[in-house]
Formats: sequence, structure tokens, C-alpha cells
Amino acid sequence: MLTCVQQQEGSWRVRQAAVRPCVYLDHWALDQVGSDSELAATLIAALQASGGTLCISVVNAAEACKASDPKHARRIDTFLAAAMPQIAMVDLGAMAISEGIPDTAEGEIPVYALGDPPLERQLAFEFAMIVSKPNGIGWVESAWLQRERRGDILSTVSANIATRWDEERQKEAWRDRARTAPLNRPAKRAWRVIADVMRPAVINTAQSIPVNDGADCLHALVLPYCDFVLLEHKWADRAESTRRRFEKHGEKIGKTISQRTGGVAKLVEELLAFG
Repeated sequence: MLTCVQQQEGSWRVRQAAVRPCVYLDHWALDQVGSDSELAATLIAALQASGGTLCISVVNAAEACKASDPKHARRIDTFLAAAMPQIAMVDLGAMAISEGIPDTAEGEIPVYALGDPPLERQLAFEFAMIVSKPNGIGWVESAWLQRERRGDILSTVSANIATRWDEERQKEAWRDRARTAPLNRPAKRAWRVIADVMRPAVINTAQSIPVNDGADCLHALVLPYCDFVLLEHKWADRAESTRRRFEKHGEKIGKTISQRTGGVAKLVEELLAFG
């Protein structure tokens, strides 16, 4: 079950609804559908046909703050309004601690299922209030208007993740654990997934870890929850490798698509074939 927003008597309210398949778009994909009305309409039709839900997070809005022109935020807002009610606000913080995923004790067979995406309930109410005013400022543009603060927060968080990641991988013991730790060790699934996605850059310290990798890491938190995740190509390649590795151990994470592997058009195909 997932919190979405639904129109009732001319206004939007929070409701509970079954949502599979769940999809998540990195900023490049949201910007793409925002700037292409035909592609946006095609994706919305696929979401409706599959009964799916588009999961969005605060990071989606924060990344729009990087642009100097509000037109990008407005385009995304237009798309999100048109996609209603196939929208859900998800809580990346709760995802980071594997909320919604059954714990697997040592020796037990892992659960071959995605988790139930944890919800940003307050954010869902705020979003519902904003979209109920069609002539007002949209959710993403509202964030853009606070771009200095919102952008600084995202930059700081991203830099902290990238810096910590780089510091830890300098330790030989940490690199050894990355090489040898079993995927099905008794730990939270989200931790094991992110650790494995980061694994190539931990083992090979010659790989750079730019600040943007911190934000991409936040997007990757949705992998144990969403059926389809659109990520930047480097992260999509890593995540697909992780998905195949986890599958061998009886655990499931979402299928990842990058712009290089078909982008939003490929996502539409997957949605129409889902189930």
C-alpha cells in the first residue's frame, strides 16, 4: 500500500492504493518528459494502462534547483499535474534503513520481493494542496524559488556522501570487505544494495567519486522498492550488475534503465509489458 493523491469532489486528497508497478525517474528523465509533451503523454498513458505509480522524492525537487531558469521546474510541474493521480511521495530516509522490507535473519531464505515504498505523508499532503490550485506555483517551482537554500542542502549532503565514501575506501580493510562480503549476509537490504552498487569504486580507488555521485546514491536508495528505476548511465550499469547478483541469491531489486539503454521510451515498453 502506498500514499498517493486522488481527486474527490474537485480537490485532491491523500489516499491509500495498490501501486505496482512502481517507477522512479532521476532528474534527467524528469526533465526529458517535462520538455517533450508527446513523450510525457505516452508515459502517463503507460502508467495508467499498467496501473502503475510514479514515485517522486524531495531530491527530485532539489535537483531542479540547479537550473538558473525556472522553465525546467515549470515543465516538470506540468508533467506531474498531468500524471495525477499516478503519483506517490516516497521517503528516502526511511528507504535508507530498509523500512518496508522484511528483515532476513541469518540462515533464512531471503524474500524474493520488492519492499513497500515508505511514504512522505506530510509531503504528500503538501503536494495535494499545491496541485489543487491549477493556476498557482507548482511543487517543483516552489522548491526552485528557494533554490539557494534547497540547492545548498543537496550540495552539502552530496559532498558529504562522496567525501565519506572516498575516505572509507582508502582503508584496506574496507576494500577487502567489499571484495569478499557475501551478498546474503544478515544486514538491511538497502545497505547491502547500496554497498554493492558502490563496490566498483570502492575496490578500484582510481575511479573518481565526484560530488554528483552523492546525489545519485540518494536516487539509488529506491532500488529495493521500485520495479523500474531510471538512473544516470554509470549508476544504471552498476545497479544492473547488482540486480543480477542479487537475483542469484533469491532477492529482488528494481530493473534499471539509463538514457543509453532506451530511456523513457524503454520504460514505456516495460510498463506495457509488466505482469
